[in-house]
Amino acid sequence: MKNKIALILLLVLVIVLTILTIFLGCKFLNNKNALSNMTSQTEELNAQITKLSEENIELNNKIESLSKLEEEINNEKTSNINVKAYYNDSNTITLYLLENTDVQKVANAKTGNVDHNYIFIYRERDGLFAVDTGFYYEQDGKIKFDILNHNTSSLLIMSFKPTIEENEKNGTTHMIGTYDGDKILFGTQTLIEK
Repeated sequence: MKNKIALILLLVLVIVLTILTIFLGCKFLNNKNALSNMTSQTEELNAQITKLSEENIELNNKIESLSKLEEEINNEKTSNINVKAYYNDSNTITLYLLENTDVQKVANAKTGNVDHNYIFIYRERDGLFAVDTGFYYEQDGKIKFDILNHNTSSLLIMSFKPTIEENEKNGTTHMIGTYDGDKILFGTQTLIEK
């Protein structure tokens, strides 16, 4: 009888060990498959991260080159126009002298290699602002402002009484001021650069 009990116990032990082996084998295979799937997913993610990193570096390089290009363009634009501002003591007249070295080719324009333009901004009698514009040039300590359409009855001329010069030779009319680089004597006004 002892042999039968030992045989039954041994049989039970073999069955338990077989079930345990099958169970642990299935767990191991499932874990191995899951690990294999995770490894392949990790490799795919690493490949995508590498690709995105390369694209990011490429975009950063493009942004940097565009920034440099924009900076160069801005430097070129700012260096092409030189502006000087002049004011009188009572701030009733402001004069901007613009020198543009990057002259745009415009049909029928009378420009040379450099544009010299002026903008007068002044208060009229009713307190509103008025604007006169045109070309100017410097000659022998004087600054000459072209008067468009020979309009010598403008409020600018009547208010500030600058010297007027009619040039019969080339058909131009100028307002003339004395110019020493820092200040301009324009009729009854002294304009100082600020």
